[in-house]
Amino acid sequence: MAINNQTLSTIGDNLFLCPSDTEYAVTCVVFCNYSVATVTINVYAVPSGGSVSDASLVIKQLELPASETFTFDTEKFVLNDGDRIHATCSADNAVSSTISTMRVS
Repeated sequence: MAINNQTLSTIGDNLFLCPSDTEYAVTCVVFCNYSVATVTINVYAVPSGGSVSDASLVIKQLELPASETFTFDTEKFVLNDGDRIHATCSADNAVSSTISTMRVS
């Protein structure tokens, strides 16, 4: 199992990009608002060659109050070569993300 950490931005960030010739399962994503204000986040599951759009939204405008954490672990995503999990935040340097993945093949 692998863990990747990063801070979200308003322009958006790939939380995980599936490497070529592999398959990974995303087992959990944790978002922590370490700022003093409420922010909103959007999360996308983008297929290889696809774009970040309403069609790839899996979480839309989730309000995350100051000092709160949201865990997305009910649904699992299996990603293939070039698929990605992408996220945006309404404020820079406010939310950290931790994504846990497991290589399937």
